[in-house]
Amino acid sequence: MAQIFSKKATPGFIYVFEITDPDAPIDDFVHLKVGFAKDVMERLQNWRTQCQPLQFTWVGDWEVSHCRRIEKLLHSELDGLIEYLESTCTSHHDNYKEMDGWESILPMRGMVEKWEKFIEKYPN
Repeated sequence: MAQIFSKKATPGFIYVFEITDPDAPIDDFVHLKVGFAKDVMERLQNWRTQCQPLQFTWVGDWEVSHCRRIEKLLHSELDGLIEYLESTCTSHHDNYKEMDGWESILPMRGMVEKWEKFIEKYPN
């Protein structure tokens, strides 16, 4: 938890990208990448360039005052709700987050707003 609660405010955006693999068989899952960036469209372009053949599509983003902290809190909250997808990207060593269906993304805005209010109330 010490890493989550660093005092440095980093304004930016929490984003959600859909990940598709044109070479994979069709399945019933929607694969999503949740992260943070100062420039969401630049980050999207970086993922598209670095992670061939995977395709990334912008789903949504939210401007926040503590993007690094909120992203870590979101991943902590999502860990009990989602599975990890094995990455086919050779440029990154991370696993991508996988959510089952679009209904999983609907609560994301509420989660972002909740953690932003939490950090404002408890800044240290």
